[in-house]
Amino acid sequence: MFKTIILLSVVAAALAAPALADGRRDQPTQQSVPTRGYDFTDAGDIRILHDRLRRAARSLCDSRMPRQLGARMSDRACARESLDRAVAALGQPLMTAYHDGQPITSRERQLALSSH
Repeated sequence: MFKTIILLSVVAAALAAPALADGRRDQPTQQSVPTRGYDFTDAGDIRILHDRLRRAARSLCDSRMPRQLGARMSDRACARESLDRAVAALGQPLMTAYHDGQPITSRERQLALSSH
């Protein structure tokens, strides 16, 4: 099982151009989110970890320019892309289903358990 997942901000550098326009690079380029101890067949654990990943992506992509509409839009796009990549990197079917807005049913949990 994965110990951590890295949210890459290659996208952040491209999408958060307003924050980097003056040459500042005070944002981290990646952030680790521990995944050890989470049960990827448990809906509660999946929700908690997804929320942690979402918050990390938002933090990673925050240009700290809340009054500029373009910067806010870039920040949101960056956070969405970073979260999408983090979920895909996990390779956990139930996490992917939850991320895609699908309910996690007991049948899906059984399938996930049988695949391990």
